[in-house]
Amino acid sequence: MVPRFLLGLRELQDELTTMQIPGLYWINCDRTVDAELLCRQCIGAQSEQAHVTLIRSGAADDAPFIPLLPTALTQFSRYRLAESKAALMTLTNDVTRATAPRQRLFVLLLPATQWKDFSAEQLQRWIVRMGTWLAQRQCALVVVAHGSGVGRLRGILTTQHRTLYGLAHLQWQQDRAQYLIAWWSEGGGINANLAVLMTPQAQGWQLLRDEDDDPASITPLLNDENLFYAERSVLEGTPALSDHWQLLDSNAELAQQAQLTHSATLIFALQQTQDVDMLARWVHSLRRQRGKALKIMIREMRPCLRSSDEWLLLVCGANIVVAHSEPLSRFLARLESVQGQRFGRHVPADVETLLTTMRPLQFKGYLPQATFSNACLFISQLAALMNWRQS
Repeated sequence: MVPRFLLGLRELQDELTTMQIPGLYWINCDRTVDAELLCRQCIGAQSEQAHVTLIRSGAADDAPFIPLLPTALTQFSRYRLAESKAALMTLTNDVTRATAPRQRLFVLLLPATQWKDFSAEQLQRWIVRMGTWLAQRQCALVVVAHGSGVGRLRGILTTQHRTLYGLAHLQWQQDRAQYLIAWWSEGGGINANLAVLMTPQAQGWQLLRDEDDDPASITPLLNDENLFYAERSVLEGTPALSDHWQLLDSNAELAQQAQLTHSATLIFALQQTQDVDMLARWVHSLRRQRGKALKIMIREMRPCLRSSDEWLLLVCGANIVVAHSEPLSRFLARLESVQGQRFGRHVPADVETLLTTMRPLQFKGYLPQATFSNACLFISQLAALMNWRQS
């Protein structure tokens, strides 16, 4: 019977934590402490009959792994790897002599700097050669790289979808981490472009529960957090500010492009009052369909925006509405202020109700008592909405 190896991340679906045999997986971690916690969790998640080998560099501290020494695993071994490129190139020969590599899980925990002398082509050849060796011996390997240099590795490895069975990145975010799954294969299929929030616990990494979301939910990841899509006129004739910017010729094109985004920044231009309703519908649709990570900004290009229009756009899901009086430099500063934010307000499902209730009253002159009472009720509801918005 072929053993089943697990990554061990708690409350995450099996198809995202199972490692098949043979299989070569790679996980990059921003911090060393996070990588060590992940490896301890992975080793501890294996069955008692599993054969597991932990491979570390020669100068690495064993203290974080002391609790694993009296492990319940009957076949748990450790191997020290010299801190050199040559040691990585001859790793298969050394491991073959040191262990019985048959249906075994290898956990290779190394600082990212130990891969710095590998060019993209050399690393690709190493992966191919390692994959062949694993297939011949029906083993699995998970490489966990950590610390300075993981960004370079991440850039190289994203092209290795034909040779790596899985690629992920554990990115630290102040008090939690985002686990970014480029792709992950466990035999029954491939899952790709996913992101989950994780929190460190004494027992290891655990799926972070969100008060507003299903705790088991998985967010599609499009790796677009640093991208900006803008209607061309919002930059007042200035060309795209960087390679991360894309300028589109109309709000309609921008709304269409935005359907493919997840956490990018979208900047719509408001030219005239007649455009407010359509813009509100686009904003509402994007916020409801694409989620809370999207940053949506509206820039008023000429005086046309009433207070009720601004409230409507905000209630429909816009992060910020920027007045025409603010110069381009101030607008760019406001743009920077929304980076990293997550939209926190509830957006009602029916946009037509919002369009109706947020419109100014079309009354003037003398009103019958019933009409006047309804108007007062509407104004009180609008005042409550204003207070909600300010809170």
